[in-house]
Amino acid sequence: FPVTIEVPDVHVPYHDSRSVKLLCKVIKALQPHYLIVLGDSLDFYQLSKFDKDPLRKTSVSDDVSDFKDVLHQLDGACPLKTERVFLGGNHEHRLQKWIWSNATDLGKMIPSLEAYCGFKELGWQFYKYGEFYRLGDVLYMHGDRCGMNVSMNMIRKYGCSVVHGHDHGAAVRWFANAVGRMFALNCGHLSDMKQQEYLYGGVADWTQGFGLVEYTDDFKVAVPSFVPIIEHRCIS
Repeated sequence: FPVTIEVPDVHVPYHDSRSVKLLCKVIKALQPHYLIVLGDSLDFYQLSKFDKDPLRKTSVSDDVSDFKDVLHQLDGACPLKTERVFLGGNHEHRLQKWIWSNATDLGKMIPSLEAYCGFKELGWQFYKYGEFYRLGDVLYMHGDRCGMNVSMNMIRKYGCSVVHGHDHGAAVRWFANAVGRMFALNCGHLSDMKQQEYLYGGVADWTQGFGLVEYTDDFKVAVPSFVPIIEHRCIS
């Protein structure tokens, strides 16, 4: 059966490199037909509109270089058959907004993140923030909702099955009505919570892990699951 693996919010350079390496081992073992990165793979802390700690700032170029290393790790773990998809998140969009605000017409001369990271040369499909990828009746996206009822809110907004990141939480929520059955899969995150300065006391309803969706051969039925990573271990 076709299998997809979803890579949630990595937030380079504040990522958990051990969890990323573990996920690469899972990719090699499962040999998915699709690898879908759900966005916020880069944090772009420097470009945030929020107050920034000058002792914490790294350079944009260094962070992009670190992300390219993570991208190559994921890419190298995939078999040749795997279709690879990258969906931009709101953190990647920080770069575009900064260019629009500060570079004006010179922005036309600055390579896009897609071009700079070489997605096309590596054979990846790249979708900008706010764009969706559809596989069967399931929409894959970064997401734009957070909170306790995020999965149900995603179903209500889009009216179909949705796989998303952004919230950093983990859930599989099924919903059925007179028309049919659908789900929302919230895929967690792969960041290092100890490096997230805006978490009061370092505590949040976040769960490390990744998503997994299995399809029938005709893609008419999809079954989602969330695979938690606990102490850099998982069962899948």
